[in-house]
Amino acid sequence: MKSKRPPNTVRTQDVREVVYVCLLSLREDSGPTGDASGMNIGSSWYPRRLVPATENRVVCIAMSLMKIFPPALAVTLILTTLALAGCSQEKDRSDALKAADRIHSFAKKQDFASIYREASDSFKQEGDESKFVESMRAIHDSAGALKGAKPVAYQQTLDSNVGKQHVLIFDVEFERARGRERLLFARTESGEMRLWDIVIEPVN
Repeated sequence: MKSKRPPNTVRTQDVREVVYVCLLSLREDSGPTGDASGMNIGSSWYPRRLVPATENRVVCIAMSLMKIFPPALAVTLILTTLALAGCSQEKDRSDALKAADRIHSFAKKQDFASIYREASDSFKQEGDESKFVESMRAIHDSAGALKGAKPVAYQQTLDSNVGKQHVLIFDVEFERARGRERLLFARTESGEMRLWDIVIEPVN
């Protein structure tokens, strides 16, 4: 004979389903997980299933809310919290793309020194301006002038010292070659998005 569950008991599986429904609702409200350029925004929006560690944290919070508040209110709080997080990530992605556009604008004019000067202090600690300009000019001499850069992916990472970091991947086209570019950004204390790293690799 099966034992009956007390009416006010909250099961973990029930909460997982609530979280899952909330995430799907957010995805439906937000539209497709890309933009007009076909960019895959990766972790800047919620996947259909969270990675286990993240899901477990969300479930623990959700279970606590559902024990304190009526279920309908708890679901509203969960959905609101996730929506606010999504808005914050979307702004970060937008600001990172604007910073990347500025870098590409300098690169097209071969103004590599301005890229260096506007980068973060951490970036500058890796080498002086002349070394950076020399390395960028070597790419220009080998591949030709930068013709275009198409964003293909975005991801947020977390650094224990810096906080949130923002990774943008671009397909870049030069006059005589194609490449894959990785730009890493982080915000300063004043909120500015600054370059922390740049990697350009050739694509066959």
